[in-house]
Amino acid sequence: MTDYFDFGIYKLKEAASGTIISVCDKSFPKFIIILKSDNYKKEVIEFLSKVFASISVDLSNECTVISFDNKEILTFENIFKFGLPKYIISFGIDSCFYDIQASLKKRDWNNFENFSLLIFDNIQEVQINQDLKRKLWEQLKTLK
Repeated sequence: MTDYFDFGIYKLKEAASGTIISVCDKSFPKFIIILKSDNYKKEVIEFLSKVFASISVDLSNECTVISFDNKEILTFENIFKFGLPKYIISFGIDSCFYDIQASLKKRDWNNFENFSLLIFDNIQEVQINQDLKRKLWEQLKTLK
C-alpha cells in the first residue's frame, strides 16, 4: 500500500459535481463508490451489492454510490460533498482524473490521513473478468 499525508489541500481545479445514484442515511458513509456515468445500470448495482455483502457491508446502509461524467475532473472536494467516507472506491476512472500531485496506484489501496482510495478497473470489465474479480476481492478482504 502507498501512504500519503493529508495536508488539507486536495482540490487543484474546479469540477462539476457528480450524480448521486444511491446514498446511505449517514453523513459519514463507510464507503463512497464512484462509477463512470455510462456504467450505471441495475445489473451493476446488483453486482456491487453482492460484492460488498461478501465482506459484510450493506450497500444501501453503508455506501454512497455516485456517478461522474467522463468529461468531469474528479477532485476530492467534489467527492466529499457526498459525505466523509473511510474508503473511496473508483471504478473506471483513472488516477489522472484525481488531479492531485501524487502517483496513485491502481488496484491497490492508496492511504491518506483520513481515508483510503482504491482505483479500480471499469466495473463492467470486473463483472466479466475472473482475474479482476479476484483482485477486487483480495483488496476488499483487507478491510475485514
